[in-house]
Amino acid sequence: MKTIFTTVLGLVALALVNTNIKAQCVSPGLVFANPTLVSGTALSEGAIYKFPNVTAGIDCYIALVKLNGGATLVSMETPGQGYADAWQPIINGPGTPSGNKSWIDWDITFKTNAGVSYAFPCLDLSAIDVDGDNQTIGEFVQSAGQAGYSLPSPTLLTITNMGSGRIEAQASVVNRPGIDTMSMDSRIGFLYTNKNSIQLSLGSKVINNPGGATQRLNCMYFKKMMLSNYSVLPVKYISFKVTAMEKEVNLNWIADNEVNYSYFDVERSFDGNKFSSTGIIIKGFSNGINNSYQVSDKDAALAGKTVAYYRLKEVDISGPITYSKVEMATFHANKGITIKASPNPFTENLAIHVTALQSGNGIIKMKDVTGQCVVTKNVIISKGQNTFQLSGMSGLPKGLYIAQVSVNGVIADNEKIMK
Repeated sequence: MKTIFTTVLGLVALALVNTNIKAQCVSPGLVFANPTLVSGTALSEGAIYKFPNVTAGIDCYIALVKLNGGATLVSMETPGQGYADAWQPIINGPGTPSGNKSWIDWDITFKTNAGVSYAFPCLDLSAIDVDGDNQTIGEFVQSAGQAGYSLPSPTLLTITNMGSGRIEAQASVVNRPGIDTMSMDSRIGFLYTNKNSIQLSLGSKVINNPGGATQRLNCMYFKKMMLSNYSVLPVKYISFKVTAMEKEVNLNWIADNEVNYSYFDVERSFDGNKFSSTGIIIKGFSNGINNSYQVSDKDAALAGKTVAYYRLKEVDISGPITYSKVEMATFHANKGITIKASPNPFTENLAIHVTALQSGNGIIKMKDVTGQCVVTKNVIISKGQNTFQLSGMSGLPKGLYIAQVSVNGVIADNEKIMK
């Protein structure tokens, strides 16, 4: 029996600005119809499809970058289902084994009719009906390169920072029948700025009761939806910085577009994955212009920690939530030891430069965002400058890692690195 998976992605907007007025983004209302294969083999990796004139003078090219975990593309477009103006591919993925994830990586690019790259000053993309089949699977959507994202409250989605600016929204098996733009708890909105292309991954995860293959209708809706209880333009974070002191962390940020919002909630994590509120709630200014904020986290939970992660949760008065990027605070247990990793980002090899005021037995570790140690190297640290090489790491997944050095059994310093 075929199960249809429905994900609506929408909201592309243009920012209209003149010398005196800073206007909000205006959706162009893109229309996807009559795609043609312009390169590669149909329904296969490397295939590129062109949707002509999605808005006046602009074409959209959608490339099937990669099939993952057994996923296949059944149809690039499905007229007669969902929304007529939407891009509606059907993706097939295996329903076994439990824990299996299958998905397709897409690259969506915009060009003028003359073939010149076109960047939207503001691009809002809303994933709607990211849900499950009430039994076996839960859908997910991943986005890379967004300036921010927003969620309604409450939400059924679990958000994971995948590293390198990639965010994943994973659904449970709970089903929201049909393609329903009013199913607020199964949607997520992404905001992009000055983008001529965006990278998305669409798929599902087998959560329980594994069964057979599962087909899913994906409905990509590039149009601004006028919902009276949902603001699609989140707060814009001009900057966000955290600084670790001896017994506290200072947070500073500047926010813009603070219209119709309620408060900021400062959230903290010690593994970079699971966040919870610090209890610091900041009521801001609903004047729509840049505002600066300074707060300090002096929680006793920081004692003995070597690193902490922070993000800002902005709650709109009508319910939607916007998150800032994640920033890391590093506590130096031994101020006589510092490290510097290069290159950063790295691909396979990494040099760890250690500056020490005294000699000792050291251990260099690399940990992923879950805290799992992926590399360990025992070293002898001499007073002064030291350089140690870590190699053979091409097989590590791309994302965020922490390089950590311990001397004589004491964690001395950490550094955030990317692959």
